[in-house]
Amino acid sequence: MAIRGHDTLAAQLSSQGRAVYAIDLVPNDGSVGLDVLAMQLSDYVNTVLGKIVPFDLVGFSMGGSLGRYYVQRLGGVARVDRLVTLSSPHRGTWLAYALDRVGCWQMRPQSKFLLELERDTQEILGQLNFTSI
Repeated sequence: MAIRGHDTLAAQLSSQGRAVYAIDLVPNDGSVGLDVLAMQLSDYVNTVLGKIVPFDLVGFSMGGSLGRYYVQRLGGVARVDRLVTLSSPHRGTWLAYALDRVGCWQMRPQSKFLLELERDTQEILGQLNFTSI
């Protein structure tokens, strides 16, 4: 599964014979929280993939952070074999101060959202193959 951000990545993975599902999470402008977008991901996985386990989850930028939320808070750890995040601001980004929106608040360094994820990172992400690039 690839969270859309770069169609090139999805095309490359497909060319290697992998089944790729690319989704758009909306709105992706920071006006809703990453937890809300992660629920969209969870709903998509349950609807489209059904009981397929395990699967690999690839997320770019904000998609990597909400992928972590899915794995760590929405039961994705039981379904995801490998989580790969690309350019994801796991410790936050100062660019999130540019807009005064809930999704941006969550992406700020030391936000409650990120600190909550950090609390059990080793315990939960240690159960799967996690790579952050």
